[in-house]
Amino acid sequence: ALTPIRAQPSNRVTWRHLLHCLVGRCYAVQAAGGLHSMPPPSSGVAWYDDEVGAVRVAVHASADVAAFNLAGAVYGASEAAISLKGSFTLVVAGGSVPAMLSGLLSHDPPPKWDKFHVFFVDERVVPHDSPESSLRAMREAVLGKAPIPVSQVHAIKEGASPREAACDYAAQMAALPTSVLPRNDAGFPVFDLMLLGMGPDGHVASLFPGHASLRPTEAWVLEVLDSPKPPPERITMSMPVINAAKDIIFVALGSGKANILPVVVNSTAPGSRTLPAQMVRLQAGRVKWFLDAASASKLGVENWSSAAT
Repeated sequence: ALTPIRAQPSNRVTWRHLLHCLVGRCYAVQAAGGLHSMPPPSSGVAWYDDEVGAVRVAVHASADVAAFNLAGAVYGASEAAISLKGSFTLVVAGGSVPAMLSGLLSHDPPPKWDKFHVFFVDERVVPHDSPESSLRAMREAVLGKAPIPVSQVHAIKEGASPREAACDYAAQMAALPTSVLPRNDAGFPVFDLMLLGMGPDGHVASLFPGHASLRPTEAWVLEVLDSPKPPPERITMSMPVINAAKDIIFVALGSGKANILPVVVNSTAPGSRTLPAQMVRLQAGRVKWFLDAASASKLGVENWSSAAT
């Protein structure tokens, strides 16, 4: 059974701090310029924890509420990381995730954009201006309007082969000092926050079920030559790099994710985790799932809600 966690409703921020409780902890953020009135980040969402401490699920009233809360979660995580170490490393998936982050542009106070380092969990080996490019999607949604230094937006190398592009991307990561991108005990980079999507087959990034890229590896970035989803040539962060992250949020919205979600979220025994999304596990803390009513429709939400009352 999953234990629901519900935030107390509030209609107005009445103190000089905005409280963000969207990634499993609260961040107190000084609001420059006085009081700000805004919808509470947690409105329209119910949180649920699994019993083994691996997963936290947030069921949102709508995709718009999920987008609002995702932007708030990124803001809160950035403030916490910058306060701790002076920088924030964000890894973004493609698909619908970039557009959901556009709310960061209107956040008050604004994010400390000059402290951001933006990476992509995977990328197609295509030109930066291609409609298939995750970089292009992120530029159109956020990067084209946010004053992040160009050198801190880490893009795939144009015109390179998949192997060359993977090596170059790993080199970009390795070039950052450990004060910005720490390493764990196994030597893998520890990103502050990863935003992941999931395909209806349970794939994550460009790690597909049954693919050779899921074999144990010490590599940080892998080349993919035969993706079952076009285009076939890609690069992707490896599973050990994904699992080394400090925080992970999956975004899975819409009815197309309803069938696969119970298979992934309810998989607790290590031997039963064969799909890439099942293999994503934080070394400490819970992986968060941002869902809406449609994607959560087969997770037994009615039972969780009853347990809350």
